[in-house]
Amino acid sequence: MNNSVYSLAVFGGELYAGGNFTTAGGNAANYIAKWNGTSWSAVGVGMSDPVSALAVYNGELYVAGWYGTISKWNGASWSAVGTGCNSDITALAVYGVSLYAGGWFTTAGGNSANHIAKWSITGVDVEENALKDNNISVFPNPANEEITINLPVQQTLINIKIYDNTGKLLQVHYLTKFSISALSAGQYLVIIQTEKNTITKKITIL
Repeated sequence: MNNSVYSLAVFGGELYAGGNFTTAGGNAANYIAKWNGTSWSAVGVGMSDPVSALAVYNGELYVAGWYGTISKWNGASWSAVGTGCNSDITALAVYGVSLYAGGWFTTAGGNSANHIAKWSITGVDVEENALKDNNISVFPNPANEEITINLPVQQTLINIKIYDNTGKLLQVHYLTKFSISALSAGQYLVIIQTEKNTITKKITIL
């Protein structure tokens, strides 16, 4: 690199480096590059600002940097993550089902956040989301073979996604009753999307 490296992460079997550089291994690379074991290469078009933090979350590489920018890389293309923060993000870490960011910022996504904030799979806290509609339930809970989602008659299901406690997507369902026998014992997050809203529930599998 032609300048500093601030963060490293392994994603998709390759080593990613983020920092304040514009070349890696003699190749153009805007603030982020990847190493395949033999050579360095660019990650798409790269970033517009220096990268200070990397973290793998929900099967994608999250990249944060100076001036509060945050984006994610799915292995083929870049996409934005919310509206970012109002100052530098210096650290990212995954805990439970949320991605945490730390830095010099005082707002995150337009909300007050004194130097630390979190981003969940749905973009909101599980606790806040669970209160959104108490008429939606998951049963039995705990479960060991199959679960059923109870929806109000006026709501139409779009899909149901099940995540583990690291934020990894494990299953997608389109019916309100389905098998979970392939999942190991533990706690999971069930995200139910209807045409009206998205509800998050916690379940335990025995």
